[in-house]
Amino acid sequence: MSFPHRCTDSNSKPFQCRQCGRSFGRQDVLGRHLRLHTGSSSSTKDQNPTPETGTLQHDQGQSQGTPTPAATTCLAQVESAGLSNFPEPHNWLDSDNLLEWLMSDTNGNSTIPLPLIDFPGASSASEYLGLAVPRDLELAQAPQGPGNMALSQIYKLIDDLSRRLNSEVHHSGFTSSFLDACLDEFFKRVSPSFPVIHEQTFTLQKSIPPLLLNMVALGSLFVCEEGALEKGEMLWRLGHTAVATSWQTLIEIRGPWDAYDGVQLVLTALLGQTYALLSSNSNIRTTASVFHGLGFYWARTSGMYNVSEILPEDLPTLQMSDEEKNTAWRSWAAVEVQRRAILGHYILDGLISQASGSPASARHLINRIGTACSDEAFAAPTADEWIIEMQNSAKGQPISEAFAHVFSSNYATNPLQLAHFSIFVIIEGLQSLISDLHEAKGQVFGTVSKKQIIQAMLNIFEGNILPRSEASNVHHLQVFIRWHSVFIEATAPSILIYRWLCSQFNLPQILGGVHAKPEGHLGEFDLHSWAAKADALRATLHAISITRILDDLPLSQAYTMHIPTAVFTSAVVITAMCLLNREVIEVPQKYTWSEVWTSQLHESASPDHEIIEEFLEGLNPNNGKTMVSISLLGEINSLQIILKTVASRWGVSAQMNDIIGRLADIARENLGHSVLN
Repeated sequence: MSFPHRCTDSNSKPFQCRQCGRSFGRQDVLGRHLRLHTGSSSSTKDQNPTPETGTLQHDQGQSQGTPTPAATTCLAQVESAGLSNFPEPHNWLDSDNLLEWLMSDTNGNSTIPLPLIDFPGASSASEYLGLAVPRDLELAQAPQGPGNMALSQIYKLIDDLSRRLNSEVHHSGFTSSFLDACLDEFFKRVSPSFPVIHEQTFTLQKSIPPLLLNMVALGSLFVCEEGALEKGEMLWRLGHTAVATSWQTLIEIRGPWDAYDGVQLVLTALLGQTYALLSSNSNIRTTASVFHGLGFYWARTSGMYNVSEILPEDLPTLQMSDEEKNTAWRSWAAVEVQRRAILGHYILDGLISQASGSPASARHLINRIGTACSDEAFAAPTADEWIIEMQNSAKGQPISEAFAHVFSSNYATNPLQLAHFSIFVIIEGLQSLISDLHEAKGQVFGTVSKKQIIQAMLNIFEGNILPRSEASNVHHLQVFIRWHSVFIEATAPSILIYRWLCSQFNLPQILGGVHAKPEGHLGEFDLHSWAAKADALRATLHAISITRILDDLPLSQAYTMHIPTAVFTSAVVITAMCLLNREVIEVPQKYTWSEVWTSQLHESASPDHEIIEEFLEGLNPNNGKTMVSISLLGEINSLQIILKTVASRWGVSAQMNDIIGRLADIARENLGHSVLN
């Protein structure tokens, strides 16, 4: 299928260097070429784009290139689309040039440079390595020393990758309407549950293509069109290749309202790793773990951790002009997006840590970035409403100080006013502490004790989650689900329970990022021993609660990225209990979570020796409470339904459902018999 390319001839090189006369197919390549000419910065200093121009700031030599007439129309379309500083949301809808904007370099050439690849002074990878990729005959005639052989292989790899990437994109049936639909679904389904992009001030033409590609890839998960998932994965690969090969260039790009370079790169990494973590492709899931730490590195390298805070006296008033209010709004939004881009990586860090069974990549408790603004302020549709919400919002404070408050004994009576986004950051920080304890296999110097973590988790529940539930705030349900999941991890690493079951029943270990081998992954963990302890029943109670919450969760709130993991973790715990001949459990009809965990808060607590009977006796002293029976197979069935419906848009859910289904079948076949001897 041919793509619409109305602006330029695909084989032309419309950007010409004034100093040496060389022509290039892309303006950013020309900009890199201009760096080689000495003295270019002084002559172009006053040509840098300003926020009012609606263009990305990259390097100072960029404006020296003179586009030939063939490119003038295309540039005019791109710039005119971004002239307004305050566009309406979704201003890309029905725009035919979206496909052009994302894939302008893939039209017409059989061998294209890797997207946004950073080869200084070269218009393609092959030009960087030599004047041209040698033909087979030239390679055959060249001396076959080790160096030449290695260079030959590099040439072939680059040429092959470029050809395959170009061929896949051109034969996949991409249309502008498909990309429009994906972006629309991103803002409708993904962004509300993971608000890191400020939709109200977002402009397509001011965003780097890899960021847009990841947004489109995430949105494609919710587009009910044949081949949408395959197209989305292809676009993700394109964006991932761009970041992996060109981050040195991308980290120097600054948006028109950004205070630092690299904000869009860090956002790109965040959304790309989110897609990868929940992909049905295990190889793609691996990249979420392998590349995750780079987001923190890029943020620190760019200076993004220096996030400015807006003071109440700096807020504009409602009486100011629209231009002044909108300018302040956009400047604030850029700072808030910078903050959430980094905090989002901390959230993702906890999820990746749980999925892989590895410690977190960052030290969450020393994070000095301020808490996120209120949910209402970030979602305000106009500058006036933003001003009102900011005036009514509590003052933010560093995340590290928020952790100190959460660990205090009186937090529940004097809690912090935290946005849902910040609560997620705190919970993932507590998850990172739990993973540290699992890694250390006991208390070691410098770690936070399990007792302290449990108290902090209960504080978050009583101070931040429970009040929202009493106010009928449906958004608290997302946080509550994650809270339960982390408490399950406090009883035992769910990845070890899963691996133990896979090892016992010869099931493929395809989750947790990579195909894991059973040897060396279980350590001293024994499911028999764990299932006889009170922690196993605690985990089961949290898992059952997740099932109940999901039954009440509105569909609009069901697309949060941690839900598939929560469902799978719950199903693994319940299945493990069921396979150990506990088809039905009896628990008190009413209990509080502080009652569930109170025995672990005493100085004399011995969690490794507390058995289920003692735990139940503590929950129901003197047999004064009504007991209810819960069918574990029924709970598993409910979780399978959720994986097939609510969580089905995330690709990994299908594999999760397959594993749980096979374990459930084993449990059903062996009811009444001892499965594990």
